[in-house]
Amino acid sequence: MLTCGKGILLIISISQFRMYSTAWGYMKALDYATVLQSLEDRVAALESHEHDEAHDHHAALFSVSYSEGNSINTPDAVFVFDQVSLNREEGYNSTTGIFTCPIAGVYSFVYTSLPARGVETAVTLVRNNVKASSIYSDLSQGSTQSAERTELVLLAEGDAVWVKLEKGTVLRQQASLSFQGYRVSD
Repeated sequence: MLTCGKGILLIISISQFRMYSTAWGYMKALDYATVLQSLEDRVAALESHEHDEAHDHHAALFSVSYSEGNSINTPDAVFVFDQVSLNREEGYNSTTGIFTCPIAGVYSFVYTSLPARGVETAVTLVRNNVKASSIYSDLSQGSTQSAERTELVLLAEGDAVWVKLEKGTVLRQQASLSFQGYRVSD
């Protein structure tokens, strides 16, 4: 008695045998030189094809954060993250804090904010000097809350994206400030 799994394997094996037998019959009828040349042409075409990073949807991606340190309270200060854990295609510049788009497409960006206690704060995602989105916080005195925002942005090659403090004060505690981005599609 066959169990369900063994029965399925037997059916697959019989199907493969029939398929190979049929294919072998056709192969006998063809000129081997023609078949061999066709296969060699296909292999040569595959070997000559170079991987095009522009079609790798996740070719450009980065993940950066701040280590612990002083708070940031300078308006319009670009966040220059000091911990770079991933920077494929080298789009993120750890000296300027700016991501320069290496491959055009739609990108997903995630950035965070940790406002100081009781301080009205705005952290902004900027694309080519234009505000793309913000995290706004206005919490009561003595309270703070970490926030995260995800934004989809269509970028052309060479477009610049960064995170800045628009107003208020943010804390740099336990990598609470971070910025990630990756290419989603063409």
